[in-house]
Amino acid sequence: MSTLKWPVTNLPAMPLWSGYSIEPVSAVTRTQMESGLARQRRRFGTPPTNVNVRWFMSGTQVGFFKAWQQSASAAAFFAIKLRLDDGVREVDARFIGKTKITPVGTSGDWFVDQQLEIKDLPLYTSDAVRFVLTTQ
Repeated sequence: MSTLKWPVTNLPAMPLWSGYSIEPVSAVTRTQMESGLARQRRRFGTPPTNVNVRWFMSGTQVGFFKAWQQSASAAAFFAIKLRLDDGVREVDARFIGKTKITPVGTSGDWFVDQQLEIKDLPLYTSDAVRFVLTTQ
């Protein structure tokens, strides 16, 4: 796990469900051939997973978020709790793409949208998959 942690005392502990999505990155790359079938090969042993998140923040929290993102974790992985297919789990993530900050009406509150890349998301082993398939 990363030594850098999401600052839950200053920022929301969990993203909202609204705008939340999990996008596994394909482990296979495909090369189109001039003739015949395309060739495919594995790019990763364990592919990364992208997660789109949205937080609801006050103006003060947005200021802290921008400062923390730039100084502490601009390119580094950090530990954060996220909802995954098997429940809430702490994972190593880093920011990718642009941050989108939009106002929520005229209240002074904000939505902060960001894409995170998760490394080493645990997957079922091939033995576990075989076991499930043979016991059905």
